[in-house]
Amino acid sequence: MSKPKTNLAELLQNTGHLESDPELKPEVSPPQRKTPIAASRQGKSVMQAHFSKEAHDQMRMLCIETGKSIQELLVDAVNALFTLHNKNPIA
Repeated sequence: MSKPKTNLAELLQNTGHLESDPELKPEVSPPQRKTPIAASRQGKSVMQAHFSKEAHDQMRMLCIETGKSIQELLVDAVNALFTLHNKNPIA
């Protein structure tokens, strides 16, 4: 003999564990990050590229020579690229 099929939603409504009014359902909040975002990264996006070891070494030498970080040098480079193409240097 087969068991009669049970409608779970109907069963929960009959027992009072399922609210039929959507306004009574609790709001679901977005998941929380495991680690907070640093204030310096708020509202920013990552842009990545892969370069040869030689280009990386040369960039590190520029960092030493200029006293700037790779991040600062890349901002300068992106702004120079924008200017070259008649765009606002907003990086």
